[in-house]
Amino acid sequence: MPQLGDPANLRINEWLADPPPGDDDWFELYNPNPLPVALGGLHLTDNLNARTKHRIADLSFLGAGTNAFQRFRADGASGPGADHVIFSLQGGGEAIGISTATGTLLHGVTFGLQVEGVSQGLFPDGSETIVAFRAPPRPANRIGAGCPNWSSTKSSPTRTRHSKTPSNCTT
Repeated sequence: MPQLGDPANLRINEWLADPPPGDDDWFELYNPNPLPVALGGLHLTDNLNARTKHRIADLSFLGAGTNAFQRFRADGASGPGADHVIFSLQGGGEAIGISTATGTLLHGVTFGLQVEGVSQGLFPDGSETIVAFRAPPRPANRIGAGCPNWSSTKSSPTRTRHSKTPSNCTT
């Protein structure tokens, strides 16, 4: 039987709670394990006191390495697909968490007032340090672009659609 990584290591890694008009809120789940992780049956929430709000569909997995990231649309509608959750994020601040099937919190973040179109997240990936990222995402401001101390290998093809350089990195 193939081995899987430990879901206890999963991290809420990046979020956009105040998107530009017409865009959806979103958040990213990150797997720091060297092996894929089974997500089916775990729960996502925007309220750390109500940890079983949204159940992740059975047979859902999160890869490792360059495939270790999954973006969820927080548009309040699960019908459009498995990457949509039944809650939305509040630009005034709140929390995002991932929990076991029984509601034990695996990881959660709490954030304050957000700036429109600017995501926040853990940097480096999976750490405890929260930074703001530039917006809008463009190929020129991917992680590694314009930052002399960053290796361009920190950007992966699966993240170029929304990952940006931290706002404290000048180009």
